[in-house]
Amino acid sequence: MRFRPVSRAFVAATVTSVVISTLAVILMVLPRVSSGDTTSSGAPSTTGRTDRSTPPSTPPRPAPEAIRYVALGSSYAAGPDSHGIVDEKCLRTANDYPHQVAAAWRMDLTDVTCSGSTIDNILSMPQRNRAQAPQIEAVTADTDLVTITTGGNDVNYIGRLTSASCLNVLQTDASQILSQRCRPQTNLPDATDPATQLDYRELERGLVQVVAAVKARAPKAVVMIVDYLPVVDVSRTCASVPLTREQLVQTVQTYNALIGATRAAAAASGALLVDASAQGANHTACSAEPWVYGYRRPAPYHPNRAGRQAMAGMVIDALRQTSLQEPPIPS
Repeated sequence: MRFRPVSRAFVAATVTSVVISTLAVILMVLPRVSSGDTTSSGAPSTTGRTDRSTPPSTPPRPAPEAIRYVALGSSYAAGPDSHGIVDEKCLRTANDYPHQVAAAWRMDLTDVTCSGSTIDNILSMPQRNRAQAPQIEAVTADTDLVTITTGGNDVNYIGRLTSASCLNVLQTDASQILSQRCRPQTNLPDATDPATQLDYRELERGLVQVVAAVKARAPKAVVMIVDYLPVVDVSRTCASVPLTREQLVQTVQTYNALIGATRAAAAASGALLVDASAQGANHTACSAEPWVYGYRRPAPYHPNRAGRQAMAGMVIDALRQTSLQEPPIPS
């Protein structure tokens, strides 16, 4: 039996076929190496770096934490009114200036403002029948912002003004006391006596102590003192402010001394002053656009809705000058 000679072309084709088949089997058995784990030469990467041709996706940024805001103070901060009361003991409303500021900047608010409170009620003494602890207890190490509006009750500013108005009303309409609209503070020894210079020095010292206590508890917090809107001025009188000329002048003097002590305390303590007294000068109770009520229930001589909104706007304007930043509006 004779064999035909095999051509070189046949041998080459057969060898090539065998090699290809063998490589296919090998590739099916061995684990694949991803393009992201190879070097530019094709060898497996020892660094684990991702190939530049496929950049990694950027992880989403965490949502910024809300600013932690604590509001301290008395009724000018608590915003007592006939509607929107959220704390009946403190006569605190849901649209007082702290609530409006917190809503505008989406803050985490702790509002412990309370009508009738004094500096002692902020620092060391729980307010009788109204609070379980001094207001300063609300300030913690992670607090970012603190506003303070207080001092009027320490010199009986609104109390004296209300009592004088009440006594004047009773001289012309005794039925007002029966309707409980008018309750003169005749049982207090200083119901009508003005505060002394010593009283204002103590007030200034007390405000400085409040700021120091806040900074001790929250070293990184922005601290603002928001002073009082003016109620009256000597150039305007009206039926909603039943005061004699002498009482009007005395009220303005008391107010000016209160504001002077507040400004001095802000300067001495390093707190940022929100000057509501200056911005409210043309919005007294007898003005065309008042920011405070006249002598009327339930909150005589306190900020009305427009006044509370104005105070909130002043605080927000001041915030923009600080290190705190307004969080972006959620998309």
